[in-house]
Amino acid sequence: MKRVVMFLFLVSFLLVSVAGYTQASKQFVVTATVPKAESLSVTLSRVSAANEDIWTSASNIAFGELKLKNGIFLSDYYFVADVGVNGGTPWTVQHSVGGDFANANGIGDNVNVTFVQQLTSNTEGWNQKYTIANSNRSYTNTQLGNGWLRVYYGIATGEAGTPGNPITGTEQAKTYSGTVTFTLVQ
Repeated sequence: MKRVVMFLFLVSFLLVSVAGYTQASKQFVVTATVPKAESLSVTLSRVSAANEDIWTSASNIAFGELKLKNGIFLSDYYFVADVGVNGGTPWTVQHSVGGDFANANGIGDNVNVTFVQQLTSNTEGWNQKYTIANSNRSYTNTQLGNGWLRVYYGIATGEAGTPGNPITGTEQAKTYSGTVTFTLVQ
C-alpha cells in the first residue's frame, strides 16, 4: 500500500509540475538595421625616410624639394594614407590620381604606390604595388575582409620589386602638382 500511495504521490506531483509549466507560446519580432556605408575616413601621415618610427599628421602628400643621393633624386619623406569606411556593406573605395602624377609625361612613373590590406597596426594581409600613374584602383569591403586599406606613397628608389623608375635628372626641373582622390561608392 505504501508503494501505491508513493507511486500516486509521484504521478500527482509530476502532473501538477508539468501543468504548472505549460503555457501558451509567446513570439517576439527581432529586428536590427545595419546602415549603409555613410562616411569615408582618410588619415594621412608623413613618415621620415631616415627614421621610420617618426610619423606625423599630414594634410597633403608634399615630397618637397628632392635631394640628389647616389645619382637619383629622393625625398626625406614618404606618406601613408589609412582609409576606413563607417557603416554597413557592400561598398567600394576608389583611388584615383590627377594632374602631373596621372601619366608618364609628368612624374607618374617615378612615384610608387603600395596598396595594403592592413589587418592590425603591425600585420599586413596582401599588398599590390603600382606606379602612381597606374594606381587608379578600386577595393571592396570583401577584398579588405576584417582589415582596412593602407596606401603608401614614395618617390621611386629603384629598389628590386618596386615598379617605379628613379628620378635621375632627365625629368624637367619644375614643381609637379596633382591630386589623389578617395571616393566611397555604394
